[in-house]
Amino acid sequence: MEVSPRAILFIIGFLVACIFVIFPAKIAIGLPIAVVVVLFLTTSIPWVVVIRGILGVQTPDWAKDPSNSSYLVPYTVIILFMTLAYVCMSAEHTKAFIVIANKFSKTALSSSNPGIIGLSLFSLLAAIFTLVTSNDIVILTLTPIILQFSKKTDSRLLLSLLLAEFCSANSYSAGLLSGNPSNIILSSVFKIDFSTYMKYLLLPAIVSGLAVYVYCFVLAKHSTRIQSAPATKDIELQLTTKSESKDASNMMGNEHDEKSMAVKAVDVKKESEGNPDSATEEKDVDTFNANMKVSLALLLLLFILFLSSTPIQNRWPVIEFWHIAVFMFILTLIKDFIFYRHNLHTIADIVKTLPWKVPLFLLAMFILVETASYYHFTSSIAQFLANTCISPVLRMGDLVTALFFNVLTCIACIIFNNLPATIFVTRILSEPAVKDLLGDRLYLATFSVAAGTNFGACILPHGSLAGLMWSGFVHDKDVLKRVWKHGSLVCLVLVVVCSLLLCFMQRIL
Repeated sequence: MEVSPRAILFIIGFLVACIFVIFPAKIAIGLPIAVVVVLFLTTSIPWVVVIRGILGVQTPDWAKDPSNSSYLVPYTVIILFMTLAYVCMSAEHTKAFIVIANKFSKTALSSSNPGIIGLSLFSLLAAIFTLVTSNDIVILTLTPIILQFSKKTDSRLLLSLLLAEFCSANSYSAGLLSGNPSNIILSSVFKIDFSTYMKYLLLPAIVSGLAVYVYCFVLAKHSTRIQSAPATKDIELQLTTKSESKDASNMMGNEHDEKSMAVKAVDVKKESEGNPDSATEEKDVDTFNANMKVSLALLLLLFILFLSSTPIQNRWPVIEFWHIAVFMFILTLIKDFIFYRHNLHTIADIVKTLPWKVPLFLLAMFILVETASYYHFTSSIAQFLANTCISPVLRMGDLVTALFFNVLTCIACIIFNNLPATIFVTRILSEPAVKDLLGDRLYLATFSVAAGTNFGACILPHGSLAGLMWSGFVHDKDVLKRVWKHGSLVCLVLVVVCSLLLCFMQRIL
């Protein structure tokens, strides 16, 4: 490990970037790239390292790091993320997901036990939305509807409903490569294709999601048995100004949005004196239009192409996974030009909703971790972990190995955020000291890390970008505290369940 003035300056900058990923949240995305620029200007980050941080394995031979065994190509990860984001946000803009969610909500409300049926249906919907799109879409779409549903049924179920939505999104997102950007990063590092990823993690993710449902079901039953005191407050969905919900918009990069959803405590007594049917309540959307149907068809096509990506790549090796995302982006853009041809500024509105700060954030973290490797910090950490932790853990068997890497990644998500945690932990895994030691357990460790980057987001809001966005929606601090408390317990359950199933998958595959 190199100890020089430039290396020390880099470590200081790296720590500053990591700290401000958490505090304060509103500048978390922008600061790492600013740190990279400053360190580059002070020559603490050589320009060769910047090239490696952008091109990865495609770096020209004269700039390559011969010790790096990673297959990661950072710029393709960013392209993949942004093109998928456009496809999903275009579909979300049509309100197709809201139509589906409203139909589920009305089905639950018409049942004999709307609270429990609603919990079951929203858990199912979170699973479907997460597997077909991503956990961010679940947050954007279901949170407002769940808040309204809780208001119309039983406010005591609000905690169970929000917990089921958020933790389900973060458990099912581990099941498919496209479910979370962290999955894409990890699979790129070890050149894991969509089919292989799905074979190992789809079943553990589904069973983990069912474990979330059981936990929330028990919590809901317990909550409804508690006699509620005379209510003076109710939870209502309202439209607030940008300044009141800027945490959510800043984390997603939607600084041009004039309004965003938020939850506030409202005095029911005052509301009843006015108009009991609040004018701010969103009008239900009940029918599918042509745009919605085409958008859902494109998402289905995307899902099918992802499932078929391995045979496609075997038949035409020149086609890479991110090419499929770009192809679907082009199709979606053509669809939008057709449907919005008389109102083209709608496409600009969709583009504005994309998380534009995330690419810079990812790029900065790729470069920072590459610089840590340049100064041999990652190899030193890998050697230390191999000698003190990983070697003893491997002697204890597969289950302890899976638990160790799962918990290690969850802790990294708490300290940093799931994206930089994934970049850093996968770099440690790809170091020869750890990779060679793991041997045939490399896949077990890798998929445990993949699960941990998703499950760790359940513990605290800064564990993931989706968590920061979600906590920006829900402004009731008491509800948030209880969600994070139960989220920590849920995370523990998820880690144990998934580790057991990963060991099972390791044996049969």
